[in-house]
Amino acid sequence: MDAPGVDPRWAFTGRMDSKTALRIMGFSVWPVQKALQARWRELVYLHHPDRGGDARVCAAINVAYGYLRK
Repeated sequence: MDAPGVDPRWAFTGRMDSKTALRIMGFSVWPVQKALQARWRELVYLHHPDRGGDARVCAAINVAYGYLRK
């Protein structure tokens, strides 16, 4: 995800880890499920390709969300 024009906040390579997932979702500590889900909905709403967002950013959000949900 190191493509030009993409904010480094959304970049990750290889496997997702907790530090990267927290950075992508905008948390500094592991969130409770309700806060995580609310943040995921907010970010997807803002960055979904159907709303003019970048598919790579939306994919990073979804991978980070999946990682933190486990």
